[in-house]
Amino acid sequence: MPLVDICRAAPWGTLRSTGGEWLPLPAPLPADRDEIHVWRAWLPVDRSRLESLAGVLDRSEREKAGMYHSSRDGDRYVAAHGMLRELLASYLGVAPESIAYRCSERGKPDLAHSLSGRSLGFNMTHSLDVALFAVGESIDLGVDVECVSGALDIEELGRACLSACEREALDSLPGRDRREALFQWWTRKEAVAKAAGEGLAASFKRLSVIPPYLEHPGLDPGGEPAVERDEWSVWDLTPWPGYVGALASRGERRMLRLFEFRAPAAHTGRRVA
Repeated sequence: MPLVDICRAAPWGTLRSTGGEWLPLPAPLPADRDEIHVWRAWLPVDRSRLESLAGVLDRSEREKAGMYHSSRDGDRYVAAHGMLRELLASYLGVAPESIAYRCSERGKPDLAHSLSGRSLGFNMTHSLDVALFAVGESIDLGVDVECVSGALDIEELGRACLSACEREALDSLPGRDRREALFQWWTRKEAVAKAAGEGLAASFKRLSVIPPYLEHPGLDPGGEPAVERDEWSVWDLTPWPGYVGALASRGERRMLRLFEFRAPAAHTGRRVA
């Protein structure tokens, strides 16, 4: 469903519970089609590790890394994109440098061709020293992370990205809670726009990500959230203190598992409802 159509619907999706911890995952990586995996990564790495990650990038990625004015930002780009390649390679059983991407008309990346007979959906995001990677089988995904900055004018940001009902809801919150709430709603909008393949082309002021537009799940008699097969699901994420994030998926209901990125072959994890 295009974002313009989502904006007209109430409710258009369900806010899912994220609970649970970010834990390592043992090899091999799980291949459960009914799951979505989100990985968090701390981007600062030592020089030898950074060189190893740079070695798996393609030419266009290396060129983009070199365009940053700050070497620190360039190193973050190398680390995030190198880790993504390593992660996808672990799922697919191929070499990280063999992965090729293609982009939609609006710039959303995807695998250029199927590898190992699998059709993986994925998305990535990074803010300062934190990156998040989302991976799932045959599903549209969007993920976003933001550092909750005290330097930004939340009144100005709110006018730029919030709908009328969201501005009213933000004004009703205690002053101490407004900044984090605004950044959390912002990440929800970014995640949904990325999953829809629209990214920065989306009109965020027309997309409301609070009730009644994005509902908390009701419970059926069996105790499970009642989510329609083609409905949108959104999860709030807290990768580390000072950062907020969100994941969005479109399609059938999936389980979410949260993982800590160390090296692709040495992780642990658990299901999250």
